Amino acid sequence: MKNLRLAQLNFFFQRRNRVAWFILLACLILMLLAWYGVRAQETRNAQVQFNLHVQDVIDSIEDRLRQHEQILLGGAGLFDASTTVDRNEWHAYVARLQLGKKYPGILGVGYSQIIQPKDLQSHVAAIRAEGFPRYQHRPTGERPLYSAIIFLEPFTGRNLAAFGYDMLSEETRAKAMRRAAETGDIAITGKVTLVQETHGKVQAGFLMYLPIYRKQHALKTPADRWQALQGFVYSPYRVEDLMQGIMGASAPAVSFTIFDGMGEKNETRMYDSTQAESELNHLPLLSTVRKVRAYGHTWTVRLNSRPAFEASFQSSLTVPILILGVSTSLLLFALVSFLIARRGKAEELAQQMTSDIRRNEVALRESAQHTQTILDNMVDGIITIDQTGSIASLNPAAERIFGYKPEEVLGHNVKMLMPIAHRDAHDGYLRNYHTTGIARIIGIGREVEGQHKDGSLFPMELAISEITREGRPMYVGMVRDITERKRVERMKSEFVSTVSHELRTPLTSISGALGLVSGGALGEVTPQAREMIGIAYKNCQRLTYLINDLLDMEKITSGKLHFDMHAYALMPMVEQALQANRDYGTERNVTLNLVQTVSNIEVRVDNQRLMQVLANLLSNAIKFSPKDEVVEIAVEHKAPYVRVSVRDHGPGIPEAFRDRIFQKFAQADSSDTRQKGGTGLGLAITRELVERMGGQIGFESKDGEGACFFFDLPVWHAASVGSESIVLPNAPRILVVEDEPDVARLLGLLLGRSGYAVDIVASGTAALEALQNQVYDAMTLDLMLPDMSGIEIIRQLREQQNTLDLPIIVVSAKVEAGQLALSGDFYGVDWLAKPIDETRLLGVVDQLLEGVNQLHPRVLHVEDDVDLHRVIRAMVGGRFDFELATTLYEARIRIALERFDVVILDLNLPDGSGWDLLTEIRTIQAEARVVILTGSDISPEEMNRVESILFKTQISPRQLLAAINTRIQSDTNKGNAS
Repeated sequence: MKNLRLAQLNFFFQRRNRVAWFILLACLILMLLAWYGVRAQETRNAQVQFNLHVQDVIDSIEDRLRQHEQILLGGAGLFDASTTVDRNEWHAYVARLQLGKKYPGILGVGYSQIIQPKDLQSHVAAIRAEGFPRYQHRPTGERPLYSAIIFLEPFTGRNLAAFGYDMLSEETRAKAMRRAAETGDIAITGKVTLVQETHGKVQAGFLMYLPIYRKQHALKTPADRWQALQGFVYSPYRVEDLMQGIMGASAPAVSFTIFDGMGEKNETRMYDSTQAESELNHLPLLSTVRKVRAYGHTWTVRLNSRPAFEASFQSSLTVPILILGVSTSLLLFALVSFLIARRGKAEELAQQMTSDIRRNEVALRESAQHTQTILDNMVDGIITIDQTGSIASLNPAAERIFGYKPEEVLGHNVKMLMPIAHRDAHDGYLRNYHTTGIARIIGIGREVEGQHKDGSLFPMELAISEITREGRPMYVGMVRDITERKRVERMKSEFVSTVSHELRTPLTSISGALGLVSGGALGEVTPQAREMIGIAYKNCQRLTYLINDLLDMEKITSGKLHFDMHAYALMPMVEQALQANRDYGTERNVTLNLVQTVSNIEVRVDNQRLMQVLANLLSNAIKFSPKDEVVEIAVEHKAPYVRVSVRDHGPGIPEAFRDRIFQKFAQADSSDTRQKGGTGLGLAITRELVERMGGQIGFESKDGEGACFFFDLPVWHAASVGSESIVLPNAPRILVVEDEPDVARLLGLLLGRSGYAVDIVASGTAALEALQNQVYDAMTLDLMLPDMSGIEIIRQLREQQNTLDLPIIVVSAKVEAGQLALSGDFYGVDWLAKPIDETRLLGVVDQLLEGVNQLHPRVLHVEDDVDLHRVIRAMVGGRFDFELATTLYEARIRIALERFDVVILDLNLPDGSGWDLLTEIRTIQAEARVVILTGSDISPEEMNRVESILFKTQISPRQLLAAINTRIQSDTNKGNAS
């Protein structure tokens, strides 16, 4: 064991392991480069951020100085705008600035007056006369020119110490004041100690001056400016307070020190933001010097990075990089060494793998041949096409189905296998799919028509799936010729229909004859014969039920079952069904009990079909109930639906049968169930009937505890759809196709209120029937109907001559899907998304019906309120031509030159009363109907002078339409009579 370990250790230093050592060295170098790169990136990022923070500090200082410049300019403007500025005016100006809130750090804003030596005594006397008896000008001494601070706001605290101070007496201040006076611009001083430093920590300070000149003095030369100099608007600053106001409470990412002038001397230091002891002893990683040049003076600003800022750029990856790099290098070294040591075994493994690959290639070829054999012998045709629709391959079954040889179709567009009528749509399908990603035929199996080589058409099943080959989409179509299946189905349907109808006549005779014999009509029958006749009679009845169920199912499947939908009260129908089935319950010793009812609930159904549903559920419950049990019927309101449930206490529905209970010919496979009899079609028919009437059916069951079947129907609101509608004679008629009762009622209200005649149906079948029996000018259509798709209805209408040009407005929550489904195939279809926009709906309807029923009665509205006119016009919709006259003068002209059917007249007009116009209307247009629309009280005598009186505060669309229509209907009736 020891020798083995020594051999393994010696291997690391053998010559053949030099590759591993080279990799170790290369990895360590790469690790060091990565570490250095991270550090360099940290430094670059820190430098960029540092520069941004530095610029932010400098910009903040310069911006604040410019803001304070505006303050001084505002003060100068106050002097320029006034002959004199007194102390109260100055106080009001500075108070409005809100210095403490908006400009933190400024000590105040003041005014220093220039005083000639001869005027010094009178100046002191004048200030004392203002209410400052102890006022003194300081410092004393003779000077060629004096100044005195007379205004300084806020005039409290430290600022009181500056009152009367002569800033020309101090050279640093005087230098800046001279520069400002001679240039006319703002100037700031160097570092000074303000006279306000009376207590607390003494801070470095500086002042900002703006000269004020007397009006109407020449200012061309410095001498002129000195001659005209009146004083200075100025601001004093304590630098530390100013910087805190600029930077705020939070410390910036960099510390900075401000020096007065160009150098960095201790005696010129004005401000140092360094605070903590750790910063004082910190050697900054990044540092820079910036110059702030403002108003003839220069500050030198030294900016240093703070420890917290530098720490934020010290990546946590540096140490892990070193550790990970060394670890990875050692692991790679060990791995490579191990691989080299196992090289011989690896070569053997490679040879074994090569052998395995060859065997797999042989197996793959055999598998491909096996797959191809399956494809060649499939009954279904398989066709592949590329993304342009060109055929890439087809199997022999596809060749047989379409009658083409491979060379005749490969590379050609697949639409050559389609009927001519559908070829143009094929490219649109692919194009829409590539553009929108919405698949209309891909991944969906459906029945379509194909075209043989000889041009004949045949039905086929088509299923298309998408695959990817070399990064490009391809489509695989599986085709099955169902000509024979369709023929068999047609034969089966015809057989069922024929046999069912042909059996009814003899069964009726047999049933009637057996009933007569059993009842003794032909003489006394022996007990044994009566028993046999009874068995025959019952089985004859069962056969009759089977035939009826078969016919109903055939009608439902073929779409021939007619539904006469109307609104009915639900409870009378439920009670009628209970009464009709009580005898059957009595025969089986089962009681029917109505345990829960509702009142005033209506549903929109075919009452005969609903009775059939109730009969099926009740008879089933009775059939499977033990003797002396109760079948419970409950009706409950579950807004917006009403639920009818039938509960029995029989054996329940077996778990294995529950998924198939609503399927055709489905029966639980047990001897007990077989004894009950039945066709296995009742529940399938019941589900179809409920769903065709807009409802849903379901059940609940537990083994041994019975079953509860229930169905839900939408509650129909009994309010009349057209309660607010007044329809003109010969008004355009619109068919509303909508299965949601509330939406249908809303559409009826909107269209009826605008003067259209409206009919409402709730299913596609009813819509097609209505269009066959009535001529409509337009229709609205929901895409989601209980019996068929709205898209299918559009296609059928466009194929019929009488509805080829019928305007259709699709009102649906799935507008985009519907537009994609049609792909612009048909014209005359407009699309409106739910929820309904009344303005847009009426606009679309008016546009589509433009030219239909050109009778547009003309109405003159005499009203000076234009907004009210717009409201009145909107109330009556687009069925009238409205004209507006806002004055009596304009109304007289229009009545004299134009003909109107109705005049809506306001009594209070700008140039007189509406009553003044009534005589002219009666004279010039005697047949025009006059409707007074006013906000004032009307006397009984005045009411008799016109046809209608409406009050603005109480008017409704119905009243207004009634008032207008009376005249129009009268004219129409006269015209019809003539």
